[in-house]
Amino acid sequence: SDDESAEVRKSAYGGLTLQSIMRAYLDFHGVRGSAYLSPVALYNKCVEIRQQRSFAITGGDLTNIFLDVANKDLAKGYQEIPTVHQMLCGVDRATNFLPKYTVKISNVGDMEELKTGEGFPMTSMSDSKESVQLKIFALALIVDMKAVVNDSLNALVGVPAKLGQSARRLEETLFWNFLYGTAMAGPTMGEDNKAMFHADHKNFLASGSGAAPTTTTLQAAKQAMRRQRLLQPDGRASVQYMNVPPKYIVAHGDLSQNIEQRISAVYDIDSSATANERVPNLQFIKSLIPIDSPYLDALMDANNHKGWYLFADPVQMAAINKVLLLGQEAPTLRQKNSDVGEPL
Repeated sequence: SDDESAEVRKSAYGGLTLQSIMRAYLDFHGVRGSAYLSPVALYNKCVEIRQQRSFAITGGDLTNIFLDVANKDLAKGYQEIPTVHQMLCGVDRATNFLPKYTVKISNVGDMEELKTGEGFPMTSMSDSKESVQLKIFALALIVDMKAVVNDSLNALVGVPAKLGQSARRLEETLFWNFLYGTAMAGPTMGEDNKAMFHADHKNFLASGSGAAPTTTTLQAAKQAMRRQRLLQPDGRASVQYMNVPPKYIVAHGDLSQNIEQRISAVYDIDSSATANERVPNLQFIKSLIPIDSPYLDALMDANNHKGWYLFADPVQMAAINKVLLLGQEAPTLRQKNSDVGEPL
């Protein structure tokens, strides 16, 4: 492609073919007559040199040359692929791969009247925790004899960007699988060992209950969201509510037309009032940001239903956090001698 060609031109080896780069590698290591080697002989000689110098890390190392040709565009591919989970989840960091416990601490109790001659009323805070553990995901690409014989520099150029895109797609898939859980119930919570979306949490209406997006159901969902209870600090405190408004509506793609029409409507499209008595559309519905994803669609289609969620702004109240390794918050590219046979 044009983009791949541009990456090659920007590298120190722009204008060279894959075989030419490998001949330059042999010349760097004092191998004479590389220009007369057949593609197969060229490949075999490079493998031989690699085996002889397996512990040498130099500017002429073949993997370093390939890395230079690829132009390290891993981050570019990771940032450019279109995904939406970043809009919905917060970000946390872990310092290692041991289990990490995210502790949720309650607010303090209610202020009480300070009566003459009495001490300050005492309060306490309670807590609950959720656990998470980091995992490593990886993918390897081998430069083998076929690529060398075919003189396929395109097998290298643009590959880091494709690997970056693969990493971003993985994040997107993991997010939707985690959110969806079983039939939209989400993950099991450590706080009470119940699903994230559960009738006892007053945030879930089962599939088939007739809760398609309408003015009535959207208003009911907004109220249920605002009335979510915070962790109680002590037995004397009154009930504390989350009181956070919804910002995003996440739904199956087949519901997107209905949702977007509701968001853009000036008047309530469910109202049966005459033209002279039109009911204005609710402001919070007009302010919702619609989100859909083919990954979520596939999960819902597999269970033969079409549902929707309301999400708060994760800056205010994150329902789900993405946990990254501290100091390693994007995919990295590594290169090494192959452990499987001869490939470079």
